[in-house]
Amino acid sequence: MKVIRDVRIFINTINNVVGEMKKTGLKIKVKQEQDEEYIHINLRIPKKR
Repeated sequence: MKVIRDVRIFINTINNVVGEMKKTGLKIKVKQEQDEEYIHINLRIPKKR
């Protein structure tokens, strides 16, 4: 199993996808927090446009 120590690539990927979703008109909201142990990413995507 390959271990990836730098999670920035995953966070950047999430942010890129969110940007593309916003371009389509979705009112997506992102909340990102970080503590000593975890990075928390909360996405709020409306069911209807």
